Amino acid sequence: MTYGIAVYRYGTHDEAMTEQPTATRTTTGLESRLAALKPGLDVLGLPACIMDTDQRYRYVNGAYLTHSGRQLSEFLGRTPDEVYERKPQDSRRAQMQRALSGETVIFNRVTIEGPRAGIWMRAHYVPLRDGAGQVAGVIVILVDIQQLKDAEGALEEQRKQVQLVVDNIGVPMSYIDRDWRFRFANQPGVD
Repeated sequence: MTYGIAVYRYGTHDEAMTEQPTATRTTTGLESRLAALKPGLDVLGLPACIMDTDQRYRYVNGAYLTHSGRQLSEFLGRTPDEVYERKPQDSRRAQMQRALSGETVIFNRVTIEGPRAGIWMRAHYVPLRDGAGQVAGVIVILVDIQQLKDAEGALEEQRKQVQLVVDNIGVPMSYIDRDWRFRFANQPGVD
């Protein structure tokens, strides 16, 4: 049997036909999604969690626990503000609101607490819908992109070094592309 987000199908006939209050339907919908997704998320190898529409943790996999340096009992039923001491200064809260509105969101953020504090992660916020198509929660999957950020930093440092040499060479230099647009000019060339 294969588990994963890509093969997941929303709702069942019975669930879609049952008349329930929206809050009950959403809770039931999230519970069925949790049951279907949990085996795949348990073996994913990437930090992953599922939050409900009240932004309370409903599921956290082992990789997420390792990433955060916390125990499962610290998460379940709690919000991030109840779990973590530091409030984020980036856009992760706004991104969660976008996901809760039904939009899949991917963005980069820095881990601010735990053993991996300071590490860049690419966050994927994927809305989970109940059988009626309403957002019942959000899957959060984190991917470590620190090596990418380190490589970007090294390239930027090399670019600055080359720029310094080229600007101080004393000879005007420029690069013009095939559309006759200036793509580069050193300071003597600009002067």
